Amino acid sequence: MFLQDYIRGHYIAPWLDPRSITGPIQIDDHNEYDVLDSFCRIRVTFPGREAIGFDLNLQNVPWDEQVENVAEELEGEWSEIHTGRCLTLGLTARSDRQIRRLAEAIRKVTGRGKRYDDCNWKWITVRVSGSLKKFAGLLLDYRRQNPLMPSRSAR
Repeated sequence: MFLQDYIRGHYIAPWLDPRSITGPIQIDDHNEYDVLDSFCRIRVTFPGREAIGFDLNLQNVPWDEQVENVAEELEGEWSEIHTGRCLTLGLTARSDRQIRRLAEAIRKVTGRGKRYDDCNWKWITVRVSGSLKKFAGLLLDYRRQNPLMPSRSAR
């Protein structure tokens, strides 16, 4: 099974065939009760069905200096949109540890005594971190099921 099909299979309705759906995969837990302008939307985009590399895009990502440092280590690209900052990372199926590091940095943006740009980040950071950790876990599970997967350099 290809990584894209495996990931889609965990994020789309079970009655749909993952191979029949195209476009970015939503991996956040956004629902109708979320404040749209504040919520961090997380998407994964694959360049092709057989690719093990993908782009992870976070829109309106809660950030501080620690998140910026982790993004820099992962060679992430920052951009601005009208509602906040976006982060795009080029990763592979072997990037679960890096995604967990990013999740932990985002989780630590808020906390007792800390100041941050958006009061909704107090709740959003926990959810973003959880979504990223779930995704990292899926990557690890995929690798365990596919031990002969190509090396890290294949994207």
